[in-house]
Amino acid sequence: MAFKRILLRRDTASNWTSGNPTLASGEIGYESNTGKFKIGNGSTAWTSLSYSNAHLPSASINDLGDVTITSASDGDFLRWNGAAWINDAVNLSTDTIGSYVESLVAGTGISLSGNSGEGATPTIAVALTDAIIIAGVGGDGTSGQAIITDGLGSLTFSTIIGTTEASIIDAAGADGTSGQVLKTNGAGDLSFGDVAQA
Repeated sequence: MAFKRILLRRDTASNWTSGNPTLASGEIGYESNTGKFKIGNGSTAWTSLSYSNAHLPSASINDLGDVTITSASDGDFLRWNGAAWINDAVNLSTDTIGSYVESLVAGTGISLSGNSGEGATPTIAVALTDAIIIAGVGGDGTSGQAIITDGLGSLTFSTIIGTTEASIIDAAGADGTSGQVLKTNGAGDLSFGDVAQA
C-alpha cells in the first residue's frame, strides 16, 4: 500500500513577511526558521494573520496572537496598549496609566532627597527650626494651658495661675527671634532660645 507525503507550505519568516501572501482557508504556512505557523482564512494577508496558538515545543509568550514582545529586559511587565499585550518598563516620568505616586512634594520646613529615578528610596528631613516637636506631654491640654517641665525631663500641660500671656513674655526680657522657643532654667527664669537639634 503506497503512502502519500503531505508537505506544508513553508518559508523563512522574512520571506513570508516580504511576500505577504494570503493563505487559503485552512491552508497552513510554516516558518522554517522559527517553528511558528499560521492558518489562513482566505482573506487576511500574512502580516495581518495571527500565529496559531497550537502547542509548539519552542513556543513562548510572544507566540500568542495578541502579544508583542520587543527587546524584553529584566523587570519588564506586560501592559495592554489597546490592541495587544506589550512588554514595558515602569517609567514614572512618562507613564500616565495606573495608580502610583509619581513624585513627592516637600512642604514648608521639609526637604526631600533621592526622589528621582525608578526604584529610588526618598529621604525626608524635617528642619527642627521650623517645627517644635513635643513628645511625652500626655494629652492635648485645654484652652489657655501651657506646657511646663518638672525639671526632671517630664512635660505636662498646666494652667498658669495669675499670670497673663503678656507678663510671660515680659518675664523673658526680650521678644526673641523667629524660630526660637520660650525656655526655663529651672530656677524661675524665662528666656527665648533655639531648639536643640538632635
